[in-house]
Amino acid sequence: LFTDRSYVILFLCYALNVGAFQALATLVSQLTAPFGYSPGESGFMGAVVVIVGVVSAGVLGKLMDRFRAYTIVLFICYALAWYWNLLWSSVLAPNNYWWLLITAGLYGSALLPVLPIGVALAAEVTYPIS
Repeated sequence: LFTDRSYVILFLCYALNVGAFQALATLVSQLTAPFGYSPGESGFMGAVVVIVGVVSAGVLGKLMDRFRAYTIVLFICYALAWYWNLLWSSVLAPNNYWWLLITAGLYGSALLPVLPIGVALAAEVTYPIS
């Protein structure tokens, strides 16, 4: 598999995506605590990321089954995840909880669909393996 250039690129992007999600999930409480947000509020932000992301993954999964535009949707999701993460970081301030929730949801809507789309694209890229 690691001799296939397309698979290696997809593998690296997928690994970075999973790493970004795990880093945010692990550090969200530590990132928000200095701004006065409680662990409960931070946990709710994480829940918003996951819930909105799962819904978005379901919707995009149905669209991918129909249109098979894996590569372009994957690039769009990566770009939006980067943008929403940057925006979330820029609105991280005291008394800004609703904006943090909105941007966390947008971040999840772009980040989590990459997981199933990446697996489907990996199957497309590596078929047939000789």
